[in-house]
Amino acid sequence: MKPSMTTKLGAAATGGFFAAFLSLPFDLLKSRLQDVRVDPATGKLPYTGLVDCAGKIFKKEGPLAFWTGFGAYYGRCAPHAMIILLTLGEVNKIYTNVFNTG
Repeated sequence: MKPSMTTKLGAAATGGFFAAFLSLPFDLLKSRLQDVRVDPATGKLPYTGLVDCAGKIFKKEGPLAFWTGFGAYYGRCAPHAMIILLTLGEVNKIYTNVFNTG
């Protein structure tokens, strides 16, 4: 029995959720480090590296700060995962039929 479209979409939405959940903290750290500017008062950078940046965010903003904007990020990741996973399944099916690699 083949999975239904609802099952495929649910699996892709779940994949999108975990993609967003696991990658958003790293995206936040990357963005913070890319946007860093020298403090005019001290002449120093606010972060010395990735671990320092993560520690300061954790102390100052709390652990949930790493998932700020999760809804928007998930809204981007879930449809992408759905399109890619459904398209990949169809492409594999066509490839198997055309080249008879089954």
